[in-house]
Amino acid sequence: MPGLPAERLSELIGAIYDCAIDPERWPATIGKICEATDCISGTIGAYVLNPPALRLQKYWNYEPYWIERAPQYAAEVAEIFKTGSDPRMLPLDEPLVQSRHPDQRLLENSRFVCEWRRPQGLVDSIQIRVLSEPNRLGTLGINRHESVGIATDREIAIIRLLRPHLWRAVRISDLLDMKTLEAQALSATLDSFTVGVVLVDADTGILHANKAAQSMIRTGWPIRSSGGRLATAATTGSAELSRAIEMATRDEALIGATGVGIRLARKYDEAPATAHVLPLARGPLRNSLLTGATAAVFVASADGKPSLGVDAVAQTFDLTRAEAQVLELLAKGQTLAQVAAELGIAETTAKTHLMHIFSKTGVSRQADLVRLVMTLLPPVKSAP
Repeated sequence: MPGLPAERLSELIGAIYDCAIDPERWPATIGKICEATDCISGTIGAYVLNPPALRLQKYWNYEPYWIERAPQYAAEVAEIFKTGSDPRMLPLDEPLVQSRHPDQRLLENSRFVCEWRRPQGLVDSIQIRVLSEPNRLGTLGINRHESVGIATDREIAIIRLLRPHLWRAVRISDLLDMKTLEAQALSATLDSFTVGVVLVDADTGILHANKAAQSMIRTGWPIRSSGGRLATAATTGSAELSRAIEMATRDEALIGATGVGIRLARKYDEAPATAHVLPLARGPLRNSLLTGATAAVFVASADGKPSLGVDAVAQTFDLTRAEAQVLELLAKGQTLAQVAAELGIAETTAKTHLMHIFSKTGVSRQADLVRLVMTLLPPVKSAP
């Protein structure tokens, strides 16, 4: 990675994964991300949208005064970002950059810049979604100071590279109710989760399975034990699961989006289970959870009613933000006309997005599209 040595990148990714099992580490990790991108401050947040609830909010190098004032400018910033190049047309993993996406004239004359950004000496920010579901949203935002100038392609590339690791860490942390896992209470804590959790070694040997995972293994679905090793009877996703565990063991920096939202199914029209893989081999915090464990595999069956898997579909089929928004509203039962009205776009534009979604996903009917969304269900607990 230009400007970021491999060793430093590996350390940074490891710090991000540590946050998955200890959310209190986020401020220090945001600081490391800011250091790597020459940024002066940053924040990460995850929210339930309806009913509104805060799941995660951590800051690095922000003064309380500016934190308290920031929310009053949110609506203004959102309106400004609708100008210029439409950020909704960007892929979900593409960072939003204040110096590139909105109308700069409107931005520079806004109350947000005059009263909040400029007094702090800030000239730019980079924001990336780290959680994107129908009822959940998570973002990481980092700020550039006037002493270093606006964001360059280098910093944007680093954030783009880190996004799948941030995505995995926030997803799994949400699954763990944003609680810290500790080795001395590991078994009891894991047994409290409704999703299956299996800790495996480098050869996929099962070192520990919580009660939910043990139940799955007994029935042989969606996971099973084959000679003491983790396996699945799925015809889809089995190879990716094995590959993700191997990559988690060998080099977690290369795992990327592999092993997040793996669809485990025996046939196409069957409601699948979903698996997520968290690397454990490196870093004293994760490695200390259980001796010899190299990965934690989180498995959710399709029996419950988790949130819609729009993000999983968007990631799998490389949908743009606009296409993902159209898909999300269609999955909620809205007509194409209602979707266009809610998004403030022409119905012909909504139809164009739908045609692109059809082309990317390989389906030709809205009913099949909604069914696809409903089968890709992430193992995230309901809001408290």
